[in-house]
Amino acid sequence: FDRGTLGRLVERAGFEVTCVETRGINPIVILADLRSATANATQAQQIADGASTLTVKQSPLFAPVRAAHRAVDTALALTGAGDLLMLAARRRSCP
Repeated sequence: FDRGTLGRLVERAGFEVTCVETRGINPIVILADLRSATANATQAQQIADGASTLTVKQSPLFAPVRAAHRAVDTALALTGAGDLLMLAARRRSCP
């Protein structure tokens, strides 16, 4: 989905879109994608990727990496190019 397609789908279901944004970039998953490793990733591989991401998020040694990650994540959110599409909607009121 892109933001337009998801918005139209939600509107056709009787909802009014209130907010659409993208967020997120997981560098570990992106590196795996570049290696074409995630196309058929097992659940165990996905869990391992999540554990690696958690290590990067929590370790003091990765503070510079986290700062760069935040900058890239912000840029992606501003351009709508993140890997997580979020949409908020509310049911339309009856006329």
